[in-house]
Amino acid sequence: MKILDSSVFILFLNEIEGLDYFKMLRDSGESLFIPSSVYTELKDSEIVSTIDMLITEKIIFEIDSIDEGYKEFLRHRHPSLGNGELNVLTVTHQLTKDNNSIQCGIDDKLARKIAKELGFNLTGAIGLLKILKDQKLLSSNELKNVVETITKSSFRIDTSILRKELLDE
Repeated sequence: MKILDSSVFILFLNEIEGLDYFKMLRDSGESLFIPSSVYTELKDSEIVSTIDMLITEKIIFEIDSIDEGYKEFLRHRHPSLGNGELNVLTVTHQLTKDNNSIQCGIDDKLARKIAKELGFNLTGAIGLLKILKDQKLLSSNELKNVVETITKSSFRIDTSILRKELLDE
């Protein structure tokens, strides 16, 4: 089970034309969730209709059970976190009590650091692409194209990490 922040949707749907990647992940057994607040954050974006379709077709699931007390604790302790990141961390905290395999799907460097400090399992957009690579659902040419597109996009990532994870360089 992966709780995804907005960066995954922005990269997959705006930058790399990765709509089918969500379907591939679902078909390979991954459960993908978007917190309601992350959905709200993306509501005014051009990708919201695509996210609606992903939810309607049960490719991703919206989740809204939030422990407001824990969220406020995080907000006071880490005021620089955005609302979406706070909610991903809060939902992960809430669900991890019953299931140790929950992963935070966040890409922001500070939010990832905080998630690690909290003991949460991490993934992100690149981690999801790596699942597709490891399951041989993307060809080496497709992976090269994805890496090239991400490198040219506004998505911030260390290129050496991107190449290492997706191209084994």
